[in-house]
Formats: sequence, structure tokens, C-alpha cells
Amino acid sequence: MSTRNEGSADLGGNVSTGTYSQSYAGPVTLSGADRVLTASLVNFQNTVVGGGNSLNVAGPATFGATVSGLDDLSVSGNASVAANVTGTGSQTFTGRVNLTGDATFTGTSGSFSGGLGLLVYGLIAGGAKVPEALEIGRQLRARLPGRG
Repeated sequence: MSTRNEGSADLGGNVSTGTYSQSYAGPVTLSGADRVLTASLVNFQNTVVGGGNSLNVAGPATFGATVSGLDDLSVSGNASVAANVTGTGSQTFTGRVNLTGDATFTGTSGSFSGGLGLLVYGLIAGGAKVPEALEIGRQLRARLPGRG
């Protein structure tokens, strides 16, 4: 399933495509309640706005732009993150997280149990350098080489 143009998508229900991928070219808004997306890959090419709802991705995910307004975020597969991820609850990544841009993770707690991509320099989590600190508290800040 994909949105072919940059039109927005309002996810008013859970979406399961089984072994097929989901790709969203335009901005995505979660409305009405917490959402579960199940796919071989969920690809967000634009912003994701949570509207105070939680997002659970059952499978791998790509976040190509800012993620904001979520309560909890959970990704059970590998994830690629290119920009800030902001929420009011926990952020749980059970697969490997590859950072493809400057990213700040903000929430009440976070877990990167699958590890972080090695393309980062100066990554700080709760005052300790990763990989010593895979459990984070309020904020994680990452900068890629050559990006101010």
C-alpha cells in the first residue's frame, strides 16, 4: 500500500498489510485512538503527527522526517530515523536503529535494545556515551559527521 503523491494521510484505524509494505509520501496524522501498523516495512517519507495517540509499528520502519505529538512509540523491527522524534510517553525500539540525520529523541523514557547505527559521533544519552547507555531518560541527541 502506498500514497503516490505528497497528499496527506489521516490514519483513523489500524492498518495491516501482512507481508506487503506501507509507504506514505505525504504527511501522516494519527486520529481517534492509538494505532497499530503491521507490514514488512512501514515507510514514512514525510512528517508524522500523533495527535496525542500512540503508534505501534509491528515490523521495520523508516522515519524520513519529524515525528511529533505521539504518546508512546514502539517499533518491533529495525528502524531508520532521519529527524527528531518527540512524544509525551515512552519510545521503544527493539530492532537496530540507524540514524540517517540529526535526531533528538524526546519522551519520558526510551529503549534501544537492538543497538544504534555506527554512523554517529558524539552521541550522548543521559550523560553517558553510547553504547554504554542504551536505556535513555528524557532526551537523546545525535549528530552526524559534517552536520553542524
